Amino acid sequence: MPQFRLRWIIALVVLLVAVLLFWLVTTDSASVWPYRNTLQYHALSWWWQQTGYPQPGEPGELRGVVLDMQSQPIAGAWVLVSRWDGTTYSTRSEADGGYRITNVPTGQYRPVAGAPGFDSVEAVGWVTINPETTTTADIILPPEPARSLTPGQNLSFAAPSTPACADPLPATANRQPFTFDNNGKPGQPALYYTPLTTTTTSRLPVLMVVYPGPAASWDCASLPLAAAGYAVVALGPAYSLDLEADIDELERVVAFIRAGQFPRQRRRPAGGSGRQLQRPAGTAFAPAQPPL
Repeated sequence: MPQFRLRWIIALVVLLVAVLLFWLVTTDSASVWPYRNTLQYHALSWWWQQTGYPQPGEPGELRGVVLDMQSQPIAGAWVLVSRWDGTTYSTRSEADGGYRITNVPTGQYRPVAGAPGFDSVEAVGWVTINPETTTTADIILPPEPARSLTPGQNLSFAAPSTPACADPLPATANRQPFTFDNNGKPGQPALYYTPLTTTTTSRLPVLMVVYPGPAASWDCASLPLAAAGYAVVALGPAYSLDLEADIDELERVVAFIRAGQFPRQRRRPAGGSGRQLQRPAGTAFAPAQPPL
């Protein structure tokens, strides 16, 4: 009996390990797949250093049609394939939905496609590119799934300071770090700037600025805007592999602005530093004009 029980325990452990390995190999979790891909890259690099790197030979061609769920062509969809070393080959679909990727090295690929208003997908199976041969792979894109956003909570501001910059323009303004409950996830440092002339009755036009790095590193860009009369909401997303979480964080800040929760702001944003995240009826992020 003890030996029988031991066999069951070993079988159960083997089964659990197999399930875990299968999940690690197939999951799209942003906390797993970057490490998996990096490990695969290093393993392949080591193996091919021992045996010689594969020679792709003459390239081939991949073509097909990108369609929606009603079999209608999708124009302007991106279609991409990539090699093990990260080299990509891509194109965009024409008005009839057709796409063509030339000079693709021989090998097996999993095409990926996406378009505005549609979900990004991988092709159902692998395609094989043969030398000087055209391989066909049609791709169907489902509609972009509806996204629900949990609102941010507990917006709070730290004590203000008055930093100054001399370049590119001499400027000084009030600066306040702010934080909020980002659906239980850590948020990136964010800053709120207002002119030194701000009073309790001021109603300032709001500029939401999304920088390509930490907001504090861009003080000398935000300060002149605030000194010119704007309330500046300065953000620097993590630009992580979980892009949806970064976008959700920005959308929560947009919701705070639209709700008028920043001190001494006008209710609506005057402008933003890029394409708006969401456009409710009657609102837009247009290029900002100097405040009147």
